[in-house]
Amino acid sequence: MTRIAAILLFSICAVGCRHGSTLSPEDRHTMERHTILDEALSRKDITAEEKLADRDLTTDVWAKHPKYGRYNETRFKREIALTDKLLDGIKPRVQKMTAPELLESLRLFPPGSSWGNFESVTFYVWRDGNQMIIEELKRRPIGELETVRSHTNDLRVVFDDAEGECPTVADVVHRALGDKQW
Repeated sequence: MTRIAAILLFSICAVGCRHGSTLSPEDRHTMERHTILDEALSRKDITAEEKLADRDLTTDVWAKHPKYGRYNETRFKREIALTDKLLDGIKPRVQKMTAPELLESLRLFPPGSSWGNFESVTFYVWRDGNQMIIEELKRRPIGELETVRSHTNDLRVVFDDAEGECPTVADVVHRALGDKQW
């Protein structure tokens, strides 16, 4: 339950300075959506493993990254290992989804949202899970992808690395369809 509350709190904070009461009904729906990625994070059997992964331990090894500076290398490895475990658990379901189901499984934020990088399993599951879903969407035949063409103007933001391009749903759909310009 606390994990779900934390996910919802982060989702609301990701909207930036906009107060929750000023969100449009569409934006509020986007923030409150519970995706397959959130289901993976809600598993009761990983609670202890996630708590261990998401904290610094006295035995952890720190390293220096050329771009980001000092970081906890051991914690990063724990977080990525748990992320991989969680995403491997949902991959068979993702592979069976239709193109519209895949699109609705993305972790999205309202247009204009921004967020900073934060260290946690949630960050990596959302980021890497969205990437897995997008790759699966690209494998669909063009006939099936045509069913999501109606989303080519959808400006909801796909959660990604804060230093990335912050693609919209429209960007994802256009790329999957192979559109050259939009």
